[in-house]
Amino acid sequence: MTDMTNFEPGRYEFTLDKFVGLVQQYDQFSIRSGDDSSFVLIRVPTKWVKLEQGAAGEDFITCRNKRKRDGHLFEINGDKVIFEIKSAIGGLEGYLKSDLGEAVFYVSMWTDSGDTDK
Repeated sequence: MTDMTNFEPGRYEFTLDKFVGLVQQYDQFSIRSGDDSSFVLIRVPTKWVKLEQGAAGEDFITCRNKRKRDGHLFEINGDKVIFEIKSAIGGLEGYLKSDLGEAVFYVSMWTDSGDTDK
């Protein structure tokens, strides 16, 4: 797999499979929706972030814990995503938006280094 960890802040477009490949090069992943007053934050090992295919053959990014019967922790549908990287220090973080819908998420991915302050 090509190393895709050397990015500068900026706006990047990925197909879903390329974005999942980028996530998989790190150890941890978090996704946040909401503002500073109210939000949902999910933090998981990157191995739980996968590309799956729906019944109609459409691809989507999803996250399931090791007990798949618990369902999806999140889904991101579309053909591509726009990742606006705000910081590339110690990993990547920034805004993620699909080409389908208006939802915007704040995502972070990093490699474990004993730092639990993320």
